[in-house]
Amino acid sequence: GDINDILYGELAHFHHPTYASMYLCLAISIATYFLIHSTPQITAPITVVLLFSLPLFVIIIIMLMAKTGVLVLALIIILSFFYLLLNKRFVPAIMLAAIVYVGAATTVKLMPDAFKRFKSTWIVATQSEEERDLTTIESTAGRILVWEQATELLKENWILGVGTGDIKDELVAKYRDNGFTGIEEKKLNAHNQFLQSFCALGIMGFLCLVLGLILPAMVAIRTRNIV
Repeated sequence: GDINDILYGELAHFHHPTYASMYLCLAISIATYFLIHSTPQITAPITVVLLFSLPLFVIIIIMLMAKTGVLVLALIIILSFFYLLLNKRFVPAIMLAAIVYVGAATTVKLMPDAFKRFKSTWIVATQSEEERDLTTIESTAGRILVWEQATELLKENWILGVGTGDIKDELVAKYRDNGFTGIEEKKLNAHNQFLQSFCALGIMGFLCLVLGLILPAMVAIRTRNIV
């Protein structure tokens, strides 16, 4: 059969591929945490399950082809690897590198099409303004257009915002004024929670969102209660 039948949206029936990949990234974070910080509850059989789960999750994330999921996965791997090296735990660091290599190499060998979206992302991101397709709704190209228009809207309404009830109408009006017919037809939101909240609620709403993320993280780090 066609490999594309089990990639991207075909693999994620119950969630958008990005959400599914982020859930798996969370699972990898938790599994990695418990593997690094051994506790009496993590018995040998559980350790084996976690070790076999990690490459499986890596493969599925790549098959989901969600760019955000792959970037978060890479960040988790890099942070975990350097944490192990800094704590002179060289054997776990080598095991982590081996698990990532097996997962990525298996996916590249068996499913090369899984990386096509990343190649297209690079092409779109390096395009000049003259080369852009104003009718596009392609994932990366559409996001770039949306972010630019949301930023323009933000510059005009950064103090109080446009209101939660008017944010979509204001964005669509921006798309229409600049001839972006593809994203206008789809009535896309800002596709970025920080931009969306800033445009809708202004500076105070944006600060509340940021503090709602930073303060719990600071408490978790201070109390060493990361998970």
